[in-house]
Amino acid sequence: MTAEMADGSDRSPQDTAALIQEMDHRIKNHLQLLASYARLASQRRGLTACELAADLADKLSAIAGAHDALHRSAGLRAAPALPFLSTLIAAFPQAPHPILVTCDAELMLPAGELAPIGMIVTEAVANALKHAFPGNMPGCVRVSLVESPEGLQLTVQDNGVGLAELEDARISGQRLIEALGRRLGGRSWTRNLPEGGAEVGLICPRRTDSQP
Repeated sequence: MTAEMADGSDRSPQDTAALIQEMDHRIKNHLQLLASYARLASQRRGLTACELAADLADKLSAIAGAHDALHRSAGLRAAPALPFLSTLIAAFPQAPHPILVTCDAELMLPAGELAPIGMIVTEAVANALKHAFPGNMPGCVRVSLVESPEGLQLTVQDNGVGLAELEDARISGQRLIEALGRRLGGRSWTRNLPEGGAEVGLICPRRTDSQP
């Protein structure tokens, strides 16, 4: 006796039960991740209820994107990084500045990395769009996710005004990014770029397991 899954494959009842259990485990972990994020986000100075709600909606979208990416890849273990990033960027349809993505088409992200990386990307991109280009000055945001000798390297760069004049506003999300980076076992940073603008970065070791 077999059970037919949504991806069209036939699995035994035992395999189906194991997949359901893993999905349940992952959903619980993602809800815990969102709850931790909400507690940190609520501590931001000057944050209004409307801004907090919009921020959490962005992070929910990132988690939903992670689940969708895994579903499209017909599994729970890993998913292609580039389509996932493209889905995240599509959540900023009214962005007044272009958002450019650099990522190896062959790069796969383990399931446990998708949601935290997605939340870091949405946080950094939203901060850049909000603070980097006062007066609607021209510029762009660049998102890069590549493999480096140290592991997986994520950077979100802009060519705006940098951190000096808007330091408190621009780094208000850094605690959130640092917490997400620690969850991945990595290190994060925020810095001014020599050529102008700012960069949020993260390096974390590659993972072969599927646990968040």
